[in-house]
Amino acid sequence: MRLLLPSYVRSAELKQAPADPSEGCKDLLSGASGARMEKFLAISRKRQRGLVVVLEDPDRLDAAAILRGCDAFGVSEVHFIFEATKAFDPLANRQVMKSEGSNLWVCSRVFESVGDCLHHLDRRGFTRVGIAQTHHVGAVNFFSAPAFCEEKLALWLSCNSSHLNDQVVSSSVYVPAPAKVAGLAISNLVAAVLAEVTRCRRATCPSGHWSFSREEQRAYVQWCVAIHTKRHPTLQQASQESSLSPEYERLGRLRAELARQGW
Repeated sequence: MRLLLPSYVRSAELKQAPADPSEGCKDLLSGASGARMEKFLAISRKRQRGLVVVLEDPDRLDAAAILRGCDAFGVSEVHFIFEATKAFDPLANRQVMKSEGSNLWVCSRVFESVGDCLHHLDRRGFTRVGIAQTHHVGAVNFFSAPAFCEEKLALWLSCNSSHLNDQVVSSSVYVPAPAKVAGLAISNLVAAVLAEVTRCRRATCPSGHWSFSREEQRAYVQWCVAIHTKRHPTLQQASQESSLSPEYERLGRLRAELARQGW
C-alpha cells in the first residue's frame, strides 16, 4: 500500500509529546515567524477533535469546494480515496487556488483503495456514516437522525455515485431537497451536513469537549509548519530545488517530511 500521507501520530510518539505543541517543530521554526506560529496554534484550537470527512473518487473542483466547507467548520482531516478517478494531490498548487487556500489548513490523507481507508479508520476507532446524495432505501432523513456525537466520526461521501456501498458504512443519511430539485450540489451537501453536525456536537457536549488535545495540537502545528516551510523556502532551499522542479517532485519531498512527523 502506498499512501501519499500515511498513518496518524503513533501512540508511542504521543506519550513523548512536549507540553508546548510548538516544541516538536523546533527543527522547522526557522521557516516560520513567531506571529505565524501563533496563528497556527490559534487555528489548531478551533479544529474539531474526532471529525473526519472521507471523499471517495472526488473531482478536483468538488474537492476544493468541500475543503473550503471543512475549513469553515473546523474539520481536522479529509481523506481522499482514488480508485475509479485519476488521483491528484490535495496540496497541489492548482488546488490552493481552487480551494482558496483551505487545502493548506485542512490535513489530508490520500489512499489508493477503499480497503486501505477502511483499515485506517477502523484502526483509529472511527464510526463511519455515509452521506447519500439522493434518498434511497436504508438512508435516514438527516434532520431526523440521532445526534452525531460519536467521539470519532467519519462522514463518508461517494462522489461518483448517488448511492453508497452499505458495506463501508454503519449507517447512511440523506438531506431532503425541494420536490423539483434532484439533489444538492456535492459541496453544498457536505456544507449542510457539517453545519448540522457541528451544531449537534456543540449543543450536546460541554464547551471545549471537542477541542484538540495537546498531542493533536502539536501534530496539527507540525503539519502547518511543514506546509509553510515548503511554500516559503529559504534562499538556500530555493537554490537547492531550482534544478529539480516538477511540482509533484517537490510535493513528494513534502509528503515525505509529513510522513516523518507521523502524518
